[in-house]
Amino acid sequence: MADFNRERVFESGADRSSDAGKSHPDRALSPLVLERFAQYMLVHNGTGNPPRREDQWQLGFPMDSFMESGFRHFMAWWKMHKGMPVKNEKGQPVTDVQEVLCALFFNIQGYLHEVLMSEMEYSDVEHVKNLLKMRNQK
Repeated sequence: MADFNRERVFESGADRSSDAGKSHPDRALSPLVLERFAQYMLVHNGTGNPPRREDQWQLGFPMDSFMESGFRHFMAWWKMHKGMPVKNEKGQPVTDVQEVLCALFFNIQGYLHEVLMSEMEYSDVEHVKNLLKMRNQK
């Protein structure tokens, strides 16, 4: 195993600088979670008329919409965790904890996305939104 606190030299003789202090998304994220979330987004964006791309939310939602929806999903998750029954707005039972967690994850991710976008330079934000608009027109 490489020593990440010094220059790394591999058996082949190749070397790399230390990766100490660098972020590691591959360690911080679960591929199982991200794959399940992508499936959730595919299903939930395919129900619109016309269907939406999975990334269309990045064009911008009001932060209140993420908070309101996220809080509803958090309450459903909490009740499920406590063994309490959960019903949707139509009064139907909600039993799929994966769906609830993906919905909560969507709202947390969307809210954080908006926070991060608000900290970017205006020209960078416009550039990102223009790229998304072009992709969504395809």
